[in-house]
Order: sequence, then structure tokens, then C-alpha cells
Amino acid sequence: MKQQSIDNQLIESGAIKLTIKEYSEAFGVSDTTTRTRVREQQVQAYKQNNKWLIEVDRNEIPSPVVSSDNQLISESDTLTKLLDAKEQQIAQLEATISHLKVRLDQADERSERQDAIIMKQTLMISGKGASIWQRLRDLFGGVEART
Repeated sequence: MKQQSIDNQLIESGAIKLTIKEYSEAFGVSDTTTRTRVREQQVQAYKQNNKWLIEVDRNEIPSPVVSSDNQLISESDTLTKLLDAKEQQIAQLEATISHLKVRLDQADERSERQDAIIMKQTLMISGKGASIWQRLRDLFGGVEART
């Protein structure tokens, strides 16, 4: 078997030997977690020159690119969900605004009708001493015809 030395890592046919610190960084765990895995024999490890070396298949080491891709996909999904929720909220608010505009228009029309009625009654009261023709002229002449 051919051995090469790359960054203090011995490579033998796909197996890489990592220190505890290198293993922790490669797998994204703490040094304590790595030491626990060594102690509980969850990983293949041996001591060489007072340093623990953990033997790992090169294919088992997670690729930082894959991790960042998965993270980006996850963030994208989260942002898409937030955007959908905001769009739904906007649609609900637009519906509420539309409903309130209709109610405001109805209130304006009702107010105008009430103003017209008050005006007619005021004219009728002020014209009590006038003839019937003067009262009719004041009643219909003073208020615009509505269509």
C-alpha cells in the first residue's frame, strides 16, 4: 500500500487519520464529543506519540459544500414560507381595506341623505308663514335633484 503525507494526515487506500481537533472540525462537533466517541469506541482510534488518531474513511467526512448547500436550501425554504405568509397577510389586509371603503362610502351616502332631510325640514319650518307655492318652490328649488 502506498502512503502519502498530506497536512499531517496519513492516507492509506481511502482511510484518513485525523487528530481529535481535525475530526471535531471535519464533523462539526466539539472536542469533548470527539473524546467521548473515542472513549466509548464509537470511532476507530489509537494513540500514537501521545496523540489520539482517529481513522476515518475519506468518504465519511461531510463535504462543507454539501452542508452549505443544504443550509442554503433550508434557509430558502424558510424564506419562501415567510414570503407566502406575508403575501397571505397582505391579501387579507387588502380585503379588509376594500370592505372598509365600501362601509365608508355607505356612511357618506347616509350622511348626505340625512343632510338633505334636515335641509328640507329646515326649509319647511322656516316657510310656515309662506304660501304653499313658495314652500314648494323652496323645497324643490333649494335642493338639487338626485339621479
